[in-house]
Amino acid sequence: MLFSENEKPTSTTEDNPIFIPKERYIEGYLKSSKSIKLKWNFTGTIFTSKKLMIEKSAFMKGDAICNDLVLNGKMDGNIFI
Repeated sequence: MLFSENEKPTSTTEDNPIFIPKERYIEGYLKSSKSIKLKWNFTGTIFTSKKLMIEKSAFMKGDAICNDLVLNGKMDGNIFI
């Protein structure tokens, strides 16, 4: 991309994490090449080649395979970085 001196690049959807909103429950296998932000309950396996962010309001039961982990919530499972 080319920008003039006054233009600033904007983020693209590729930069934004996948967002699992509050008050939702998901069970299964989630695989993504994007970062993932978990704000509620998840049971299963999450695989991302980017960052996994488990927010304070979230509980994850299962395995996390990621490049980087930010754990502010609770987790019962294995972490593979």
